[in-house]
Amino acid sequence: MGAPFSTETPLQRLASFGKVLEEAAPSLLRTAVVLGLSGYIGRTAAQVLPTAEIAHWLELHSVSPWVFLASLPILVTLGGQIALSPILLVVFFGELVYQLPELPADPTLIVYSLSVGWALGLSASPNATATLLVSAICRIPPTTLTWRWNGRYALLCYAVFLFILAFLV
Repeated sequence: MGAPFSTETPLQRLASFGKVLEEAAPSLLRTAVVLGLSGYIGRTAAQVLPTAEIAHWLELHSVSPWVFLASLPILVTLGGQIALSPILLVVFFGELVYQLPELPADPTLIVYSLSVGWALGLSASPNATATLLVSAICRIPPTTLTWRWNGRYALLCYAVFLFILAFLV
């Protein structure tokens, strides 16, 4: 069967890792560019939009803080399903909420909710940067990584978030 422990030296293991990265380099480069631009695009989009009109149209003052906070992770995760990076969406929503005349919830809870959305987006979006990196290195389709392997995990994490949110709001 073989030795119970690897007989490779650390340098041999590092060299084999380098070969994997070399094969995946073109895909990794595209992913790095997308990652770098996502935050910029999210911030720019929020600056360009007429947030006062959007806030008036949404009537966020009439929405309960719990519903508002519970919807942010869903929006980030759903955006990831249509090829919008979770980073882009979190930066966009953060800027958008920051520009509102009146915050619909506590700022700390808004950041918490956006962070949960980012985490869910990373595990449930086939277009998330981490998913694309793992997909490029392991040669597993991103939809298999997210929808088949992480789908139930993401739903469970969202349920735990809602449970915690019930105590915080």
